[in-house]
Amino acid sequence: MDGWLGQTGGLDGLGFAQNLNFANGARLTYATTTSITIETGMCNDDTNAITLINLAPLTVNLAVSGVGGLDTGVVAANTTYHVWLIYNPVANLRAGLFSLSDTTPILPAGYTYKRRLGGIRTTDASILYNFRMFGEGRERTVIYRAPIRSIPGGTIGTGLVNANAGGLVINNILDATGAWTDTKLWTGGGNIAAPASWLIPSFTRHGIFWVQFYGAANGANLFICEKGITPMVGMTHLYGTTVWREHEFEMSISATGEIQYYAVTAGSYVHIAVRGYRFTL
Repeated sequence: MDGWLGQTGGLDGLGFAQNLNFANGARLTYATTTSITIETGMCNDDTNAITLINLAPLTVNLAVSGVGGLDTGVVAANTTYHVWLIYNPVANLRAGLFSLSDTTPILPAGYTYKRRLGGIRTTDASILYNFRMFGEGRERTVIYRAPIRSIPGGTIGTGLVNANAGGLVINNILDATGAWTDTKLWTGGGNIAAPASWLIPSFTRHGIFWVQFYGAANGANLFICEKGITPMVGMTHLYGTTVWREHEFEMSISATGEIQYYAVTAGSYVHIAVRGYRFTL
């Protein structure tokens, strides 16, 4: 019972039921420029066949190959590495694993169960960004120790500017696999017709951003939204003045990680940085 529980459906034998995709604890902690720690905790494997129990912190190091390290290849700069908790049922061993894949890591021999616990990005120097992870259940938040300006700053005009979050907003794991349903479908009102059905959300990432904005004139407002959406109905709006203003905001974005922004008045200045992101295990 040291590393797993093999009862399909969870921990009923211990007196409490287990939910689908259950997770509690097993947070990721920054350790060094090449390693992270998987804290104690438990979670279902990604098929919900067994419950993986981590009784002691595990170190995962990008400088190591295989168990406790990178599944294959060598470390690259500006790359997302996903962190997996893996389990070998024959030897009753659990370990951590880095992988480029968020769905199918290359498992070491004997390790047949796995669960993704998050993703970590490397810098230009091929080392890990320093971060903190919050949350005990499936909902997690990662905050970088310092805002990372991955989106070009400088003078902006009234035209649209497309920018990319640079992979710093890690992809989410959505539960939605088909059309949403609602037995109490809204009937409309206020000159708005009731929707025939819900659409599958296109947002797969949820970023936390930090912006500095200097307007060329008072009222030189800044609009920021996901790429492809009319800016005037953007997700966030910052009132511009002729002094620097700072603002933190959250926004869901598409799988490409791209956003767009523009200022009402040409000659304004902006810096946009990634502060962190939220995701669901």
